[in-house]
Amino acid sequence: MLAYTVIAGFLAVSLTDFVQGSIMFIALIFVPVAALFVIGGFTALETSIAAAAPGMQADGSPGPDRSAFFSWLDNMTLLGTLSLLSWGLGYFGQPHITVRFMAIRSLKDIATARLVGMVWMAITLLGAVFVGIAGVAYVQANDLQSALEDPETIFILLSQQLFHQLIAGFLLAAILAAIMSTISSQLLVSYS
Repeated sequence: MLAYTVIAGFLAVSLTDFVQGSIMFIALIFVPVAALFVIGGFTALETSIAAAAPGMQADGSPGPDRSAFFSWLDNMTLLGTLSLLSWGLGYFGQPHITVRFMAIRSLKDIATARLVGMVWMAITLLGAVFVGIAGVAYVQANDLQSALEDPETIFILLSQQLFHQLIAGFLLAAILAAIMSTISSQLLVSYS
């Protein structure tokens, strides 16, 4: 990463980011869709999640109990709220994101770049959330609680359980792609 960032600069980082982003995009769509298919669809997904978190449906009706659903907000402090907002809204001011918009050739391209950036963020964030949701259902449906020591490794577990080793290797490369993309972008900003 250091070599291609220093030698080829912004162009190399942009091209590798495109390839790495494509790998991440495919993985964040492919894994939850495959998990949903293996689980048996949305009905089985809802049943598995209800079994994993019985407090979500206090009266047994379909859909979450709103009071239980929003109970995670009960202990939210002002500092916690400010931290949450700074993490979420601060993303757009990070140097490795801002430098991409600074490199736009003309003002006409800003609207397109903004649209591409927001669509990319929406799809990948929804994909990541759905990996977690499908992961909870898959672990519950297949009684794999003991195999999942750390909930943050659910993507790795799903990749290894649902796919052939070669495809799982590609999907696990998406994790490295995300790391490499961020590191090379940070190196470029620091180098600049």
